Amino acid sequence: MSLLTLAEEIAALREGGRRLATYVREVGATIKPGITTRELNDHFERLVRAGNDEPSFLNYAPRGAKRPFPAAICISVNDEVVHGIPTENSRVIMDGDIVTLDGGVTHQGLITDHAVSFIAGIPDEEAVALLQTTERGLLAGVAAAKIGNHVGDISAAVEAVGVEEGYGIVYELGGHGVGYHVDEEPYIPNVGCSLSRCSVPNLNTFCFKNSFSIPPQLSYISHFSPLSVILISRLSVSMFLT
Repeated sequence: MSLLTLAEEIAALREGGRRLATYVREVGATIKPGITTRELNDHFERLVRAGNDEPSFLNYAPRGAKRPFPAAICISVNDEVVHGIPTENSRVIMDGDIVTLDGGVTHQGLITDHAVSFIAGIPDEEAVALLQTTERGLLAGVAAAKIGNHVGDISAAVEAVGVEEGYGIVYELGGHGVGYHVDEEPYIPNVGCSLSRCSVPNLNTFCFKNSFSIPPQLSYISHFSPLSVILISRLSVSMFLT
């Protein structure tokens, strides 16, 4: 875990997050029926390199991975939960698809992480409601991330929004710290209890990733199964506590 204490580090991380949000927003604006995931990936990489930044996920090889990640951004469509590879078996985006862009940028040696779900073409009410609830969950988690609180407070806030609206929770996906490495500690689950042991320290940095799923039958979602999910929505933001 990177405990960032220098004002210069916080400033660089903030600027990296601002740049990343801009890159993702610009790519998201091009999502429409007929575009391919490879085209979206290539657009993201061009933007990042034109800004003199580096795509953090390209060739990233976490412990246990069989090979490095072969794309500049993760793109997941509909029931794909996370880390979809847009450059292999590139798929054509269809009308109504939920397309999640999950990117990372290295700016001045510091890494930020940002994911947003978009709807291609004409959205249906179910998809819109899912994205709106995901955003509410993110904001609830952000509100709970304050000095003196615990990681469990953040997780419980995110979970409460999903449960209140009747959505299943993706248990295996969560948030994490950001700093000098991809996916740093602390791990921030989508479910939890308030007052868990790990407190939120001063001058720490986080990336929240809350994900809700629409299952055929909510009672079937105690743990995530690819067979029990219709749509996935994600939204994340890097946050700085000072």
